Amino acid sequence: MRHGDTGVGAELWRRTLTDVPVTIRGLTTDRDGDIALVGDFTGTADFGTGPLTAAGKDGFVAVFGL
Repeated sequence: MRHGDTGVGAELWRRTLTDVPVTIRGLTTDRDGDIALVGDFTGTADFGTGPLTAAGKDGFVAVFGL
């Protein structure tokens, strides 16, 4: 979920990553408000580019923008 600069707590967008186990190991933002996540997952996850199936536990880097 991203909150805007106008209106206290105004939600701009929300992203549901997956319903399989995901561990977020790092998170950062850039000056445009994009969010980058790094972590690992098991099973099949879709981070926005189509399903990815882990071979056991796999790592990922995902960037979400407006």
